[in-house]
This record gives sequence, C-alpha cells and structure tokens, in this order.
Amino acid sequence: RTFRHLWVPLLGSTLTTVLAFMPMVLMPGPAGEFIGGISLAVIGSLIGSWLISLFIIAPLAGRWLSPTQSHGLELPVLGRIFSRTLGWVLRAPRLTMLLIFVLPVLGFIQGAKLPEQFFPVSDRDMLNMELYLPASAGIESTLEATRRLSDVMNKQEDIIGLNWFVGSSAPSFYYNLKQGKDGAQNYAQAMITTTDYRAANRLVSVLQREIDSAFPEYQALVRRLEQGPPADAPVELRLMGSSVEQLKDVGEKLRRIALATEDVVHVRDSLSEVVPKVWLQVDPVKTRVGGAAPTDLSAKLQADLNGIQRGSLLEATEQLPVRVRVEGISAVAVDELDLLPMNLAKGPRPLMAIADTELRPAQAQITRRDGQRVNKVEVYIRDGVLPSVVLGRLRQAMDSEGFALPAGVQIQIGGESENRDKALSKLLSSVSLIVVLMVVAVLMAFNSLRFTLVIFVVAGQAAGLGMLSLSFSGFPFGFTSIVALMGLIGLAVNAAIIILTELKANPRAMAADREAIIASVGECTRHITSTTITTVAGLLPLILGGGGFWPPFAIVLAGGTVLATILSLYFVPAAFLVLRKPFLLTLLQRNSNADKRESDEEQQALVVNQ
Repeated sequence: RTFRHLWVPLLGSTLTTVLAFMPMVLMPGPAGEFIGGISLAVIGSLIGSWLISLFIIAPLAGRWLSPTQSHGLELPVLGRIFSRTLGWVLRAPRLTMLLIFVLPVLGFIQGAKLPEQFFPVSDRDMLNMELYLPASAGIESTLEATRRLSDVMNKQEDIIGLNWFVGSSAPSFYYNLKQGKDGAQNYAQAMITTTDYRAANRLVSVLQREIDSAFPEYQALVRRLEQGPPADAPVELRLMGSSVEQLKDVGEKLRRIALATEDVVHVRDSLSEVVPKVWLQVDPVKTRVGGAAPTDLSAKLQADLNGIQRGSLLEATEQLPVRVRVEGISAVAVDELDLLPMNLAKGPRPLMAIADTELRPAQAQITRRDGQRVNKVEVYIRDGVLPSVVLGRLRQAMDSEGFALPAGVQIQIGGESENRDKALSKLLSSVSLIVVLMVVAVLMAFNSLRFTLVIFVVAGQAAGLGMLSLSFSGFPFGFTSIVALMGLIGLAVNAAIIILTELKANPRAMAADREAIIASVGECTRHITSTTITTVAGLLPLILGGGGFWPPFAIVLAGGTVLATILSLYFVPAAFLVLRKPFLLTLLQRNSNADKRESDEEQQALVVNQ
C-alpha cells in the first residue's frame, strides 16, 4: 500500500528534476560539452536513487523493520512550535502566501544586481603567461626576453616549474588554450607550475606587477586558467570595416579609453603594429641588359633571403623540412643588402646596380573575420575583477568621452561576454519543450492543474531563494550557480510533492480540517528535514574548501535548500487550504460515482440470481 501510495509522486518529482537538467545535456557546442557531463552524472544519480528507493529499500524495509522499532529522534519542543506556527498560518493562508513571496522576490531583485561570470576560473596549480614583443623583434630578442623574465620569476619560492615556448604557442596543457601562434618570432608562452592553487592565485597579481614594473618595454600577460570556451581576452571589442586606416584610427581612440579605465592592465589591438619593409624599385632596362627578367630577380632574392627546401629529415613521427640558405643573411643591414651579388646571365652584379632599395613602414598584419577586415581591441584586466564589470566601465567611459563610430565601421562585443551570451542562448533553446514535459510529469503525479501550479510556484520560489543565498556570499553568478539552481528546484519540488501527496491522502485534510492538515504536514517533516540536513552536511566540504569553482554551487544549493524547506512547510499547506475546495468536490463526486457503480453491480447480480 505504501509503495502504491508513493511511487507515482516520487516518479513525478524525479522526472521534474531530471527534466530541469536536460537543457544542459541538450546544449550544443563547447559549453555543452563542458557542463553536459555534470548534468548527465546528476541525472544518472537521480534515476538510480529512485529505482533503489522503490525496488530495494522499500522491500528491505518491509522485511526487516518492525512496528515496534524506534522512529528516530523526536524533539517535542520543536514539534509544538511548528504546530503552533502552522496553525497561525492556516488561520490566514492568503496573507501568509503573500508574505512568503517577499524573500523569493527579494532574491530575484538581488540576483539581477549580481555580477556575471558564466565560466569561473579553475582551481589549478598552474598559470599561463604570454609575452609579446614589438612585431619587428626577432627570435633572438624574444629568447633573451624570456631569460630576463625567468630570472625575476625564479625568485618566487612558490614556483616549482617554468617552461617557455618561444616563437610558437605552447602545447595544450589546458583544454581551452588557443593555438595559432606558430612562427611568431615576437611571441613566447610560458607554463608556470606552482605548489598549489592558492599559491597560483596569489602569484598572478604579484608577477604581473613585478614584470610590468621591471620590463615596461614588454607586454607580459599573466593569467589564471579558466573554464569554458576559449577566448583571446576577457574583454574584446571588434571593429569591422573596409578601410584599414579608418580601423586603425578608431582602434587607437578605443585603446586610449580602455587604458584609462579602472582595473585594465594591458590593451592590444591587432592593427597597431608596423614592421620595416624593404621596397625594391627595379630598373627594367638594366635588368634586361643583364640578361634577366624581373621574375628571375624575384626568384633569386627569394632563394637568397628565405632559402630553398632541398629535402626532409624524419624525426620520430614528424617530417622536418631541410632548407638551404645563405648563412647570416637574416642579420644583414639594409645598406649591405645593396651589395648582395646577383648572378645574372651576363655576369654577377650587385643588387644596387639594377634596383633602388627603400625602407618603409608596413602593416604587420591585417586581421579578418568572416571575410571582413577587423581590428580586434583586446582588453586584459586585473586578476580578481570580473570582465562584465570592466566592460560596463568601458562602455561608460566611451559614452563620457563622446566616442562615436564613423560611417562604415561596426563594433562587436567579444571575449567572455560573447561566450556567455552564446552559452545562454544555447542553454535556453530547448527550455520551452522541457517546461511542457515538466508540466506533463507533475500532472501525471497529481492529476490536478491547480496543484501543478502550486508545484511550479514552489519551484520559482526556490530559484529566488537560491539567488538570495548567492547574493549574501559575494560570489558572481555563473554556470555552477545555474546547475545548483536546477538541483535546488528538484529538491523543493520533491518536498512539495511529498506534502501535497500526504494531504490529498487524508480525507479530513481535504475537508479543511486544520488539525488534520497540521498532523499530515507533521508526518512529512521528519523526511524533509532529514533530507535538508544531509544535503547541507554533504555540501559543507565544498563551501569550506575554498576556491572559485564549487563554493557558488554549494552556497546556492545549501542556503536555498534550508530557506526553501522552511518556506515550503508553510506555503504548501496554506496553498492547499486555499485550493482544496474544488478537489474536495471532485473527491465527493468520484466517491458518489463509485457507490453508484457498486449499486448497479449489485442490482445486476440480483437480476442474474433471479
């Protein structure tokens, strides 16, 4: 009888919680791959818990538990206080429901003010460091810069490992680090290993400050490893247009505004770098007299300066090209380049005899996005400051400075803000279907539209209480908070379903007997409070462990569970008392129909006997 009484409500609460996590499972893209595994683990645990509770624990309890066995700890004083306060609530149920809404609404108001950091930093004992020199710097200058930086960083006792990769990106020692810097002579990347994640978090600001002070000619970026999809910079503004000069001018204005913004450490834009470039003005008459065409001269210069590939070398599983070129040609000065001998058909001649050389500045690179020229302004911020906060300050500074885009130039927001918006849009893409399925699941458990409304009101209250708990902690709102809200909604719905099931099973409670309602709710408090206590106790290690990844999750779930449990024990009985009248009539009509069917069956049996 107990099994038949509980299996449908428990199935409804389990399905509701499972469906709450489904948007994260169905979420496409890198963000979905990141949080989908967590959601699948939770869903598997919920389904397994439901199966174990009904098909293993219930039979074992029926076999081994005796009626005379102790029912656990009893606290008569708390029981009397709860019964008395619930009696007060049931005397004015509508007023109580309105008062209970104050805390959830306050939670949503506070939640709207929370800073956003959808993907938190990771609690790893490693740091990522990128070094940029001027675009004209050679590989030797970059290598020397890494040596100088190493001398400064090795003085820190908490650093136990320092690995440099000069001229290219480091191998992916973390899953979301971007590649694509191979062949960049002015670039180097370092993998820094520390004693623990606390030392890593402390060293970020220390190293950034010391390096900026000691080497102002370098642009060194010390960053913690972060979760989520890869991003070039925490705050990124993309200027898109057709004119390179126009993009450079607008980017320079934006760069100056960003540098003056609070908590900004460095700013880079992709079109500001220029490199010296040698231009040759070839005299076609002299070239023709020498017995060569301009294309022959170009091929000869290409071979002398860059070399010619003449074979390959197999190194383990990698094939390395072998290039032959003139020794020391890369270190030749421009005036010495005029003396470079050119072997023409009618004898060798110096380059200056057939061409004039001129040194001019040229654009180091022209970046494009979706086939359109773009100037990427990358803003790097102080450690511990949220990108959303700096982006808001930057927008205010742009408005105060009167920053306006000229005709033909567009601006896009990238970085962490873009990743967050994409992740949220993908997360919400399947919400409408999931909500319909959740309504069906709860209707299946209660066969009642009004009680289904009560369940979803409780779910909304739980979400507001979870955000209220997070607002007291000082942590930003991120994806771990969303995962915790899903779990919190499941716990609150489960408690509400248990209370409503117990009340519906009591005919006196359905008849608005307040004493019966208090007694029925009192029967549920042991289960609900024990679930709350075990949940909070299990989350305490995550709260006390520190870091930036798990504490927001644990605070939302633990704090929201405590508040939602307390409010549910008062809100659900009050809502039941207000809404129970139509269900009482339905129950009486159902009983009347059952009595009528029994009477008809007795009359038919009497006719057959006659």
